[in-house]
Parts: sequence; structure tokens; C-alpha cells
Amino acid sequence: MLLKADVTANDDDDQALFWVRSIILVVLVAFGYQSVGLPRFASKVAREKLQDSILGFVFGILNGYLVVGTLWFYLDQARYPFDYITAPDTSTEMGIAAMNLLQLMPPRLLGEPSIYFAVMLAFIFVIVVFI
Repeated sequence: MLLKADVTANDDDDQALFWVRSIILVVLVAFGYQSVGLPRFASKVAREKLQDSILGFVFGILNGYLVVGTLWFYLDQARYPFDYITAPDTSTEMGIAAMNLLQLMPPRLLGEPSIYFAVMLAFIFVIVVFI
């Protein structure tokens, strides 16, 4: 039988884990976006053509999916510890659609073996672009 103190302690652990994961993710994303602004690489990354803008748009959408999807996944794992953000209502069509989308978030898709391949491809992409 679970006592009220056990549930509260578990909720506190989930919320702390959410904050640790979220802060690490936000810091990594901030450093990732700031590194392109370094003057040494600015000439190589300058957008001059329409195709570069379209590629930037596509990668921006991908980055948005990865960042926001990961934060949403962490929020779901923490069981929505905030009063102003609630879990999707599964009695509505939109709530069911949101729960189905939650199954497609990056941490769930990029499990144990897939994440290593994704990181390897990202490093190869960075090496090709900057060399």
C-alpha cells in the first residue's frame, strides 16, 4: 500500500529529474546555436542562396521537433508536475491524438541502439560541413 508521503517523495524525484534533464538539454541547445556565431566559422556558414535558406528551414523544423518533443517527453515522464500544464485529456479526440504523438517523440524513437547511430551521423555531418 502506497502512503501519501511515498507518492509525494516520488513526485519530487520525478520533478527533480525533469529539471535536471531539461536544464541539460536547454544548455546544450544554447551552446549548439551559439557555436555557429563564432567569427572563424561565419564565412563557411553564410547563407547566400535560396537552397541554403530552404535547408536551414528544414533543419530548423527538425531541431524544433527534437528539442520541443524531448521537453514534452520529459514533462510526460514527470507526470506534468506543474499546475498550469496538464496531461492530455484522453476522453477527447485531441487528447487521444496528443497521446499518440507522444509515442513519436525523440527519446522514445531514439532508444539505446539508435541514439548512437544518430550521434555518429551528426558528427560526420559536422565534419563534412566544416572541412
